[in-house]
Amino acid sequence: MRPVCGAGAHRSDYRQGDSIEHLPFLGSGGFLATGVGGVLLAAFAYVRYGHTRLGVASAVVGLATAMWLVPFSYMLDGDTAAEALRWAKVGYFGVPFIPPAVYLLACSVLGIQDRRRPVITATWLVGGAFCVWAQSTDRLVTGVREYAWGFYPTFDSRSIPFLVFASGVITLTVVEFLLAHARSDSRALRVRARWFLLASGLASAALLDFLPNFGVDVPPSGYLSVTACLAIVLLVIRHHRVAEYTPSFAAEEITRTMGDLLIVCDESGYIRVVNEATEKTLGRPRAELLGQSILVLAEEESQDADRLVSLRGEETVRDEEMTFRTSDGTPVDVSVSTSHLDDVAGTTLGTVIIARDIRSRKQLEEQLLQSQKMEAVGRLAGGVAHDFNNVLTVISGHVDLLSTSFGAEDPRKEDLRDIRSAAERATTLTRQLLTFSRSGVIEPVVLDPNEVLTDLEVMLRRIVGEDVTLETDLDPRVGLIRADRGQLEQLIMNLVVNAREAMPSGGRLCLRTRASTLADDAAALLEVADGGEGMDPDTQQRIFEPFFTTKAEGTGLGLATVYGIVQQAGGSMEVSSQPGRGTTFSIRLPVVRLRPEADDPATQRPKAGEETILLVEDEAMVRALARRVLERHGYRVLEAQAPDEARTIFDGPDGAEIDLLLSDVVMPGKSGPELAAELRALRPELNVLFMSGYTGTHLTQQGVLPTTTELLRKPFHPDALVTRIRRILDGRPAPGESLETPLVPQSGV
Repeated sequence: MRPVCGAGAHRSDYRQGDSIEHLPFLGSGGFLATGVGGVLLAAFAYVRYGHTRLGVASAVVGLATAMWLVPFSYMLDGDTAAEALRWAKVGYFGVPFIPPAVYLLACSVLGIQDRRRPVITATWLVGGAFCVWAQSTDRLVTGVREYAWGFYPTFDSRSIPFLVFASGVITLTVVEFLLAHARSDSRALRVRARWFLLASGLASAALLDFLPNFGVDVPPSGYLSVTACLAIVLLVIRHHRVAEYTPSFAAEEITRTMGDLLIVCDESGYIRVVNEATEKTLGRPRAELLGQSILVLAEEESQDADRLVSLRGEETVRDEEMTFRTSDGTPVDVSVSTSHLDDVAGTTLGTVIIARDIRSRKQLEEQLLQSQKMEAVGRLAGGVAHDFNNVLTVISGHVDLLSTSFGAEDPRKEDLRDIRSAAERATTLTRQLLTFSRSGVIEPVVLDPNEVLTDLEVMLRRIVGEDVTLETDLDPRVGLIRADRGQLEQLIMNLVVNAREAMPSGGRLCLRTRASTLADDAAALLEVADGGEGMDPDTQQRIFEPFFTTKAEGTGLGLATVYGIVQQAGGSMEVSSQPGRGTTFSIRLPVVRLRPEADDPATQRPKAGEETILLVEDEAMVRALARRVLERHGYRVLEAQAPDEARTIFDGPDGAEIDLLLSDVVMPGKSGPELAAELRALRPELNVLFMSGYTGTHLTQQGVLPTTTELLRKPFHPDALVTRIRRILDGRPAPGESLETPLVPQSGV
C-alpha cells in the first residue's frame, strides 16, 4: 500500500505487484449494482405503501444506500486521487444517514415510531452534522489510498466519533428488535423481528470496510452485506403487511376491513367516502357512489330518504333502523348511527354514517316471532283440547254404553252410530288442530296410509284452494305402517302447503300411494307431486336444512320437520325436481304385518275384573262415566273429586284394598303425578294409570308428567279403558310395546 499525497498522482503509478490481486472482487460494478438496488427498493416501497411511515422509512434506507454506493463505484475507478476524493465526499452525503435510516425502519416495523421520536430525531441530527463535517472539512474523510482493487477513503483517529455513532445506532436497532421479539405475543411480529434482526446484523457488517485503515488489506465488502440486507427488507415488505400503529394508518385499515357500511358525505349531502363493505352490500362500485346525493341509498320519495336528509342536521343518531336499496332495488335492512365530521376549529365538514346490515337479525327475529306464535297457538290448542276432549269422552262413552243396551236390529242403533261418527270426527279435528300447532305426543300405532289420506282430504282441499286441483291415487295393495298419526298428518300437510305455494297461479297436485320393495324390504311409498315452479339442484341440496327458505316470509322449518318425522319413523325421503317442471317428494316408510284392529282395544272384548280402583277426576261427567264403565266390568270403584280427597280414602279403611290408581293429570291444587308419588311412597307396588285431555307437550314440558309413564288420552273408548287397566293389573304390555310407553313432546322436529 502507498498513500496518495499529491492530487496529481496517477493510478498507473500504483499497479505493480500488490499481494492481494488474487482476491475475488466485483469492483465498482458491485457497488453500482447495489446502489441501483437501493433505488429500486425506494421505488417499490413508495409504490406499495405511498406516504405511510413504512413506505417513507423503506424508501429512505434505499436512497441513503444509493447515495453511498453509487459515488463510491466511481471513486474506485477514479483516474487520480483528487477525483477519487471528490467522489468519496459525494458518497458521504449518504453514509452518515444509513444508521438513522435503518433505525427509522426498525421503529416503523415495530410500531414504536411515536414513542421513539426523540431518539429518531437525535440520530438524524447527528447524522446530518457528520454529513456537513465530511463536506466542509477533511477530518472525516482524510484522503484516499490506492489498493490493487482501486481507491478507497482513509481515516484516522479523527474519524472515531463517526464510527462510534454508526455502531451505536446499529446496536440500538438490534436491541429494539430483540426486545420486540422477547415481549410480543404476536407470532407474525416475532417472525418479522427475526428477519429484520438479521438485516440489521448484515448492515452492521458494512463497518468492516474500515479495516484497510487498520492495516488489513482486504477489499471493501460492505456492499455485499448491504445487498443481502436490502434483499431481506424487500422480501419482508413484499410478503408481509407490517402494521403501523398510527392514527392515520389505523383509520385506513379499519375503514378497509370493517364489516359495517361506512359512508361520509359533505355538508351538502354528497357522498365523498365509502368503504368496501358499502360497495359489496349495495352492489354498487365506489365510482358510482362517489359524488352522488345521499338519497341514492334509499328508495326515492320514501320515508327513509326523508330521514337521510334530516340526519345531516342532527348531532348524533344511534341504532336507528332504516332500509337501503341495492343497485337492483333489493331492500337492505340496516341499523344506522351517525356523527358530525368536524375540523380542528369545530367547523362541520360533513356527516359520517355507519350502517350495519341487520337482515340476518331480522330473519331470526321473524323466525322467533313465528315460533312464539306457534307456541301460543299450541298452548291455546292444548287448553281447548283438554276441555273439548272431556266433553267428547262423555259423549262417545255414553253412546257406547247405550249401544250395548239395544239389540242388533234396533233402529235406534243407527242414530247412535251417527252420534258416534260425529264424535270421532270431532276427535279427528281436535287431533289435526294439535298437529297443525305442533303440539301433541308421539304415539306410534299401526296405520293404513290410504285411510289417513282419505280422512285428511277434506281439510287438504280447503288448504290448497279452488284454483288447485287435488287428486288422490291410492294403491289398495299398500302395506300398513307404524307411525304417529299426528306426525304423519303433519308431514302430509307440510308437503301440501309447500306444493300449494309453489303454484301461485294454481295447478295440479297429486297424492299417491304405492307398494314398494327395495332389497327385499317391503315399504309403503307416499308421493306428493305438484306442477309448480320446481327447484334447481343447488336449492334441492339445501331444502331440508333448518331455517333455509326461498319464501319471502317463510320460517324454513316445514321441510326440515318433514325430514325429521320421516327419519323418526325409520323411513327415507327423496326429492325430484326441475325448474318449471314441478316437484315430487317420495317418502318410503317400512311396512308392518299387524292389522290396525290388533292395536285397537275397541275391537277386542275386554276382560272383567274384581280389583279395587281409586278413581280421581275433577270433571264430574267424566268421573261418572269412568265409574259406570268400570263397575259394569266387575271392578270396585272408590271415587274422589280432588287429590286431597283421594289421599283421605287411601289412608282410610279401604286404602289397603286399592289395586290401581286411575287419575286425571292436571287438577286444581295438586297434580295426578304428585298424588301418585305420595301414594307410591307408602306402597311402591301400587299400579297407576293416568288419563288426560291435555297434549303431551303441555304435560312433559311443564314437568307435570314424566316422559315415561302409562297415559290414556281422552277421549277414550270405554273398552279401551277397561282393556288398558286389565293389562296393567296383569302386568302385560300392549302388543309391540313395553308396559310403560315413552311420551315424546312433539314441539317440532
